[in-house]
Amino acid sequence: MVALADYGDLAPGLYELQNCEIVGSFILSQGQDQPEDWFQFGDCDSARIEISATKINRKGRNKRVRTVVLETTTDVTATLAIRAMQYSDNIRSIALLGTAVPHTQAAVAAGSFGVKSAKIGGIYYVGALDISAVTASAGTFDAQTGEFTAGEALPAGSWKVVDEAAGGVQLLSGFADNDVIVIGYAAAAIAEADKRTRIDFGVETEKVMRLKIRGLSAQGTPFIFELNRWNGTPSGIDLIGGDDFSGQDLTGTLAAVGGKIGTWQKLSV
Repeated sequence: MVALADYGDLAPGLYELQNCEIVGSFILSQGQDQPEDWFQFGDCDSARIEISATKINRKGRNKRVRTVVLETTTDVTATLAIRAMQYSDNIRSIALLGTAVPHTQAAVAAGSFGVKSAKIGGIYYVGALDISAVTASAGTFDAQTGEFTAGEALPAGSWKVVDEAAGGVQLLSGFADNDVIVIGYAAAAIAEADKRTRIDFGVETEKVMRLKIRGLSAQGTPFIFELNRWNGTPSGIDLIGGDDFSGQDLTGTLAAVGGKIGTWQKLSV
């Protein structure tokens, strides 16, 4: 795998956009001028601004030929499209239109998960991450209280943990289809310091940002391009390749603030 760039300082990326770095900041509400903390997008494969104008005109006639004699601009639309190649919580939150929050979990010494109508070969997720000490028992279900009670343990080899990180257990044998089964487990604690991010996607449909695009070419003109308001929207999510191989396409309209879409500023270095 290609070594990731050190983002302690602004530096050119690893991909096609070799002489720029993109820095962004979420705007909490449409009326808020001061954005949140700025963060680096990481490597960007491409970034392109498209500016288009809608015009109306009036034509005059010179015998059989009509020519434009008056024209004026009625609308200006600007869009920015980015392909981000360095995944981060911020990039994922835009891609999923959600908010990244730290996931926490209290330690569980003796948890249980009831299956009311178990199937041989069925996989069941117990609702906790990082599970261990898994057991499986025949059980009963009280329809009035909604409670499960574990009974005789199933023989060894009747189940297996297929995904301990996500809490998945597969039931293999030792019971009949549609029997009540109770799965026992322990789960490790997950603290905020463990940085196990969770994103509830689709809960924040407006991901409005300010952007700075910093020119970093050693030979070209040093500049910073500031874009006042960008409403980024994901353009599909590639789940097959994974973070190391796929990029995230983002596109959105650039809106004007105070009569201007943004600013291009020449810098000293």
